[in-house]
Formats: sequence, C-alpha cells, structure tokens
Amino acid sequence: MRVLVLNVLLSGFALISVGCTLEANIAGQMLPSLLRPDGGEGVVDAPQISQKICANGPVFSQAEMPSGETILAGDFTRIGPCSSPFLKYNPVTGAVESIGPSDAAVGEAHVIEADGAGGYYVGGYFEAKNGSQALIHIKPDGTLSDWNPQLSRGALAAGVSALKVHDGVLYVGGDFTAAGSPSLSRTALAAFDIATGDLLPWAPPLTTDSFGDLHIRSIEIASGSIFIAGAFGTVGANLHVSEGVAKINLTDNNADTSFAATGLSSQSGKMKWHNGTLVLVDGGGLVMLNSTNGANTGFVAGLTAVPAWGGFSDYELKGDELWIAGMFDAVNGHPTRNIAKFDFSGATPTLDTGWATTYEPEGWVSQLKVTDSHILSFTNGTVGYWNKSNGTQYVPAVASPVGEGTYLGALNEGEELLYVHKSKTLGLPETRYLVMYDPDGEVMPWAPSPNDYVKSVVVHEGRIFVGGRFTNIGVTPSGKRYLVELDTDGEVTSWDADANDEIYDMRSVQGSLLIAGEFTSIGSDGMGAAYLAKLSFVDATGVPWTTQVDGRVFGFDIEGSALVFGGGFSTVDGQAVENLAKVDLNTGSLLGGTPTVDSWVNGVAVIDEKVYLFGQFTDVGGEARSRLAAFNLSNGSVTAWAPNIAVWASRAMREVSGKVIVMAHFNTYNGVSYTEGTLVLDPDTGAKVADPRNLYSSTVWLEE
Repeated sequence: MRVLVLNVLLSGFALISVGCTLEANIAGQMLPSLLRPDGGEGVVDAPQISQKICANGPVFSQAEMPSGETILAGDFTRIGPCSSPFLKYNPVTGAVESIGPSDAAVGEAHVIEADGAGGYYVGGYFEAKNGSQALIHIKPDGTLSDWNPQLSRGALAAGVSALKVHDGVLYVGGDFTAAGSPSLSRTALAAFDIATGDLLPWAPPLTTDSFGDLHIRSIEIASGSIFIAGAFGTVGANLHVSEGVAKINLTDNNADTSFAATGLSSQSGKMKWHNGTLVLVDGGGLVMLNSTNGANTGFVAGLTAVPAWGGFSDYELKGDELWIAGMFDAVNGHPTRNIAKFDFSGATPTLDTGWATTYEPEGWVSQLKVTDSHILSFTNGTVGYWNKSNGTQYVPAVASPVGEGTYLGALNEGEELLYVHKSKTLGLPETRYLVMYDPDGEVMPWAPSPNDYVKSVVVHEGRIFVGGRFTNIGVTPSGKRYLVELDTDGEVTSWDADANDEIYDMRSVQGSLLIAGEFTSIGSDGMGAAYLAKLSFVDATGVPWTTQVDGRVFGFDIEGSALVFGGGFSTVDGQAVENLAKVDLNTGSLLGGTPTVDSWVNGVAVIDEKVYLFGQFTDVGGEARSRLAAFNLSNGSVTAWAPNIAVWASRAMREVSGKVIVMAHFNTYNGVSYTEGTLVLDPDTGAKVADPRNLYSSTVWLEE
C-alpha cells in the first residue's frame, strides 16, 4: 500500500515545503509505519521501535542505520515515551500523579468529569486503546475500562467537548452524529446510563446554525433542566430557536420555549449555573443570562483594557466567588492586573475591591483555575501561582506539569486539579530536532543539537546526512549550516556542502545526493546547481546536472527515470515552465507531460503512474482544483481526483501506502469546517477513509 502525506506550516509565515523527505509527524500526527515504499537508501521499511513515542512538534523525516538504529528528525524539542494525558496536581504540595494509563488514548483530551465513584470520564478528539472514539472511562484504579459508547461522525472524527454527570446519567455534548451499539442517531447530544453504560433514549434534535455548524461545547444541569451552549440552530422536537444557549427538558426531547437567548454568537462556550444565572463565555466576552427566560442580565465587568485590544478571556466559579481573567489594568476603576475577584453570593456579582494583583510577568491570562486556597494562571505557555487570600504571587515547591502551553482543561477537587491536556511529552528531557534510537527502542547518547529544525535525513552506506534550517550543529559546535554529514558521535565531518540557504528535501539517487531547497549556491566547489542539485557523497562537490531551475524547489518524487518536482519557479532549462516540471533523471533534460499549475506546488508524490500534487493552486491543467490534484504521469492529463481543502499554510505532501495522507491545519474539507490534524484520503475517489491518523495526535506512532 502507498500513501500521500501533506504537511502544513504551524505559523502564518512564508509557505515552505519539505518535498519528499520521510514523513513522521506534523502538528502532532502519527508516523506512518512504511515511509519510502521504493526501498531507497536511508529508508525505514520496518522501524525497529515498536513502542509509541511522542514529540512536542513535527517529526519530518526518519532513516535507519545498517546496524538497526533509527534516526528521527524534525521541529521538536522533546521526544520520548508518551506521558499520560490525564494528571492530578496539587499546587500546595507539588504532588503530581497520573490518573490514567499513558497509552489510554491517542489524541487530544478536552474535558474531564468525575463519575462520582472515584473514576473519571474523559472526552476530546482521540482514539482510545479500547477502540472508543472521543470518550472513555478511567476506573477508580486508574485503568481504562472496556466501555465503548460507539460515538461516530461518519467518515469524520467524532469529538466530545462537554460532559456532565447527573442523577446516574452521563450527558455528553460535542461533535458526533451517532452513538451506541447498534448505532443510533444522536446529533451532538447523547445520554448514557452510568451503571450499565447503555445509551438512553434522550435525544433532543438539533439543527445547524446559519454557518452550517453544529457543536455542543458546554452542558449545565440545574432546576430539572439541562442547558447547552455552542453552535446550533433549532433545538428540540418542537424546533425552538434560542441563540447560542438553550434550555432542554430532562424528561423529554423538547426545548423549554420560555427560555430564548438572543444576541449571542455561534461560538458560545464555557458555561456555569450559579444562583439562577448562567455565566458563559460568548464571542470573547463574559455574558450572564437569566436561567428562567434567557434574558441578558446586563452584567458588565467594566474592564480597563491595556493595551486597547486586551480584555476578557476566562472565568472560574468557586463557591460564591467569581474570578475573571484576561489582559486589563483595572475593573470598574479598581486597579488589579489581569485577574479580578467578584462576590457572587447575591443575584448579581459585585467587585471585591479588597483583592488585587500586580501580575508579573506581563501577558494575557488565557486560562484560570482556582483551588481552595490558590489560583493558577496560564500566560504565554507559562503558569503563574497566586495566593487566593491576598493576590500575592509565589513560587511553588514543584511547578505545575502543564507549563508549555499544553493545558486544555481541569477539574477542581479541593486543592487538587485534574488536568486533561494535549501534550504527551511532559517531563521528557530536552532533545532538539534530532534523536537516535537503538534497535531496542532506547534513546542513544547521540546529541548533534542543531539550533533549528531538521527537515530531511538520509543514510548512505552508514553515513548520516541531514538538511534543514539550522545554522549550527554538532556536539562540538561547527558553525556549519543547512546541510552536513554527522558521524555516529554526533560530530560534523569534513564533508562540506556549503549550502547558502535552507534544504527542503533530499534523497540518495544513483550514487549521489539529490537535494531540493531554497539555496542558490551549494557544493564544496560551489558547482552545485541552484534549488535542485546533486552532490558527491565523496567530497560534496557538485555532480554534473543539466537541469536549471530559477526558483525554490519544495519537493520531488521519482518514477523510473522520471523526476517530477514542484515549487515556486517560472523556468526550467530556460523554458517557461511554472511550479511543476518533469525531467529525465539520467540526463536532466526537460520532459513534457505535465499540466499547467497556477501557483506554487508544495508537494509531489507518484502512486501507480499518477502524480498527486499539493500546493496553493486553484487551477491545474485548466481544471479547477483547490490545493489537491492528480494527473497521469504518461501524458499529463488531469484526473477527476479533486478533494477540496482550505488550509492556512503549507509544507509538503507524502505518499506512504495505498492511501493519501494529508497532514495539515485545515479550515475546511470539501466545503465543511474541518479541524482535525490529518486527512486520510482514498487515492482513487478522494473520499476520507477510516484510519487512526484521521484523529488529533501528538503521537509519533512507530509500528513493527
């Protein structure tokens, strides 16, 4: 089987590609088990590492040494055995405890809810070890239960964003269309009997909002009713309209028509009930609604935002205390920096002017958690600790384990916080951009320590060649940049490619190193061609190569003697050929049989005589295509394969084994909002197929 893999840049900067480097992980995705089916040098057809390992950034490339060691390269700073996504932390004692097995699920956990018997329900976007999607039960002894609620969303990944236990029932909200076995229709809401695990008949109908979205993000239960917040249109069998927040009867499938919220966005999220009031985050602001009729109470926090674009971000309710956070200098004229306290013992919160912080370092408090005596604030990937009684900051004996921008949710239990998070690299030692595993799967003391990411690694006759964006590398810092040879001690050898810019893709071809990138000068003799070059493995001199390209080459693939490459160029060998070309690998001469492409091509892969493309294009060979396309290698005719995706930045596309794997930060897939990190597509139809890689994952999943 063969697969295409598409990567997308994690920031909104220049679009760049790594071409056909061996693919492992992007934005926390799974590493395919078969990376270069043609068996080229430096290829891992059957990785030796059978454990699951995780990285805190993309792993771009993988290669195997003749003696069985495996090298991984990418844009990570921590990599190793996956940590548990469910942790318990006490900010007073510093105690950290895992509350679930590290391999319970692959993906992101978003919400945690106590089951009332010492265990926990966890929801998110993940695939569990027991086969469950999006929802699992951790038993009181910390093991994963066998319960599988069978949540699904057709060919897409199901997700859970809201959980609430009430009177022996688990209520679930999220992004799913079916549940139970046999599968029954359940649109974004479902209920399960806690004692038996059975799906209950409660199933209020929901329709999409005016943007076509349907996602329940929060659930609260009070006074015999269930309140939901999220994106939806009508609610209940009686098709009631209530914007952003709705009230539903617990005893039937109807909405409470006496409750009608208005003026809310379709992005209503976190919601809590207190003293007859619903407190919720909506459209970036704090809103309070009368829980009887949905009327806005008119509460205004009165923040003095500094800078002007600052404001509110999060809140917490702890007993009769309302805590708010964001970026501000004062509340209703009372000086307090980024965190404020309100007394909510009555019907309306009143500001506590006896409580204030000065808050250092500066920064937007994105999330807030409150224990019985302490406050934890999350700012720019760091955690701040505050005495709840007087607002003074302190340094804990043991810092929160969730301090790298990984925090997603927590449940207060006295002084303790129960975390769910997306990082699986908590506590791992720093390992920057390159790592080598021995045949038994143990990290070796090999630390070249490049100062920036590595995009491609090639092993040729036991020699290790790495290319990327680094400008210094080696156990003994060498000052060498972009492309070097490393020895088995992690030192840079005398082989000197002397590239003057970034390397995107490399491969051992016909006894030479074929290289694609941003460079205009390369080779120890300076004789390598710009953007697409061959270098000698002996002395890094340029190998005669007639193909001349006038712009960056992002990636390539090879079929027989045909080299197909894509990038951002306008001529090849002086002829007008834009963004996509095919040349004879033996002679370097330009071949025909490629369609026109109206913008950059970031990835190229050949599968069964068809060439698959990923890029910024909207037209290929006169046919409308949105970022993905395919054409016949023999004659350049565009095929009907046309998945439609929208992404915000691009790296590359890969083929791995019989399916088209697209790894990206997406906006849409085939016109529908799509936020998963991976698409696995059928190479014939373009349809999304069932595959674990369709789920969010920070896991580099190496398989035997």
